[in-house]
Amino acid sequence: MAGWHLVESDDLPKSGGFVVDRTIHGETVTIRGAMVNAIPRVGTAFSRDKFPGKTP
Repeated sequence: MAGWHLVESDDLPKSGGFVVDRTIHGETVTIRGAMVNAIPRVGTAFSRDKFPGKTP
């Protein structure tokens, strides 16, 4: 299942938005989303090294 990286630690909130970094296949990926009914819903996932953009 693809989502197991997202819930492997306790740094997600019980509800509301989140921004977390996870290492997936050796790449650090920033994941933004929200917890909806205790289920993480991913909005955006990207590598800051490859797509730095503007930080909020």
